[in-house]
Amino acid sequence: MKSSRTETRQSQTISPGEAALNVLVVDDDPTNRLVLCGMLQSRGYRTETATGGAQALAMMESNLYQTVFIDIRMPEIDGFETIRRMRRLNAPHRPAAARVVAVSASVEKAAQAKAEGFDAFLAKPVKSVELSLVLNRLGRR
Repeated sequence: MKSSRTETRQSQTISPGEAALNVLVVDDDPTNRLVLCGMLQSRGYRTETATGGAQALAMMESNLYQTVFIDIRMPEIDGFETIRRMRRLNAPHRPAAARVVAVSASVEKAAQAKAEGFDAFLAKPVKSVELSLVLNRLGRR
C-alpha cells in the first residue's frame, strides 16, 4: 500500500500527454521565485515569473494563467493590491479568473489573504508537502 505522502505527490504530477497548466510566480526575491518554480516544474507545470505586482499585471493582460502564486510583501504594489487589480483585470473579458495563492512568511496574514480573495495560502519557506496540499485543494482547471 502506498503512503499518503506518495499519493499526494503523485496526484500533483501531470501525466504524460496531459496539458501542463500555466502558472505565474510573483515574488521580488529571485531565490524564492527559483525555488517555487523548481517545485512546480518538477510536477509538470509550466511557469513564468514576475518580479512584482506591476509586472505580473502586465503579463496577465496578454497571458492566461490557471494559477498565480503571489508574495504578499513586495515593494511598490504588494500582493493584496495586486489581487485587487488582478480581479478587476479578469472581470468580464477573461473566461475564468486564475486561482490565486498568497505566499508569505507571515503566517498571521493567512486570514487577511482569505478575506482579500486569495484562494489559498502557502507559508514560506515553501515545503513540498504543503505545496501539494494547496495544489490538491485548488484542483485542475
